[in-house]
Amino acid sequence: MNSIIDLIYDNDIFRFTDKSSLSVEYKSAVDKLCEVERKLLESFPECAEIYDEYQDAQIDVTSLAARSEFTKGMRVGAQLMLELIKPLK
Repeated sequence: MNSIIDLIYDNDIFRFTDKSSLSVEYKSAVDKLCEVERKLLESFPECAEIYDEYQDAQIDVTSLAARSEFTKGMRVGAQLMLELIKPLK
C-alpha cells in the first residue's frame, strides 16, 4: 500500500497543479527544449533510437529525484507543524 505522501504526490488524493497553473518560465523552457530536440533529431536522424533511450533514462532519473524531494519536503513540513503545536514554555 502506498503512503499518504505517495498518494498526494501521485495526485490520487489532491490535485495540486494543472497545465494552466504552470509558470511562463516553465512553458518557455519546455518550448526551448522541444525546439532543441527537433534540431538535434533533424541534424542527426541516425541517433533517434539512442536519443529515445537516453530520454527515457533521463525521465526515470528526474521522476525519482522529484518524488524524493517532494517526500523530504512533506516530512520537513510535518516536523515543522509538530514543532509549532508544542506548548509555549
